[in-house]
Amino acid sequence: MRKTFRAILVGYINELMKTYLRCKVVRIITFKVDEVLLEEVDRIAKVFKKSRSEIIRSALHTYIKHLKTSKKDNVNIKEITLT
Repeated sequence: MRKTFRAILVGYINELMKTYLRCKVVRIITFKVDEVLLEEVDRIAKVFKKSRSEIIRSALHTYIKHLKTSKKDNVNIKEITLT
């Protein structure tokens, strides 16, 4: 039996939505930070009109990218798995 174009399209859209939702899942984490660093994060967030979370996420992405491309003891880190 042939699927109708509509059925194929609906299936395709459903798969796209599942992929999108999987990629957009965020988790809440808690960590300790000293007052001075927190004030600096808040100051930067205010200057750039971003949330504290956006600033911290951006900093983590940048740091991880740096780790992956930097060499320590002549070892190039290709992949980092966070648990």
